[in-house]
Amino acid sequence: MQGTVSFSLHLRLQRTHVEWEVMSARHSKKKSTSSSPRTPSSDELVIVGVIAQPHGIHGEVRVHQYNPDSEVLWEVDAIQVRRKGQRTMETMMIEDTRYHTKGPLLTLKNCNSRNEADLLRGAEIFLHTEDMPELDDMEFYFHQVEGFPVFNTHTGEAMGEVVRVIPSPAQDLMVVLYEKREVLIPVVEELIPVIDLEAKRVEVNPIPGLFEKES
Repeated sequence: MQGTVSFSLHLRLQRTHVEWEVMSARHSKKKSTSSSPRTPSSDELVIVGVIAQPHGIHGEVRVHQYNPDSEVLWEVDAIQVRRKGQRTMETMMIEDTRYHTKGPLLTLKNCNSRNEADLLRGAEIFLHTEDMPELDDMEFYFHQVEGFPVFNTHTGEAMGEVVRVIPSPAQDLMVVLYEKREVLIPVVEELIPVIDLEAKRVEVNPIPGLFEKES
């Protein structure tokens, strides 16, 4: 099952349970109307990919998008970048975006050499939520479940809270903080049968070995 932050999990509510289906978020072709970059808060940003490596010698960078079908990087004028090992964000203006077989190529303002591009290697790329494709009522982005309490779907026991969801081409993983350590749970219906956005809660099926108590 594949899905990322720029994918959405399509939830079809059927009485008390959730049926999972992964679908690509539709492209709204919405362009930012802001004339100047804004200072974002973390709760209004969505991670859409990482800068993989420099391309060529003139500062162009290749991006690994978590949703390879998304065209959102062609529709915005700026990205928020968090460099590898840093906690702060910086706004970088996009001068050009073009296709490449291994991912979009971005020309960024004030990034004019391969050395400057290499400094961006591994940097995470974020967009404002208002720049992301609009979702249906039963869809959500992974960042929306961060902080949700997690419960045992059988007993109702509190199991911790969602720290984040790690997008991956092979298998998305929900990170749950359990007794001061992180537990990685594959995002599949068998293990996460319920995500209730209105109640802001997640229910998990704690199969043996998943939530072992430390001795």
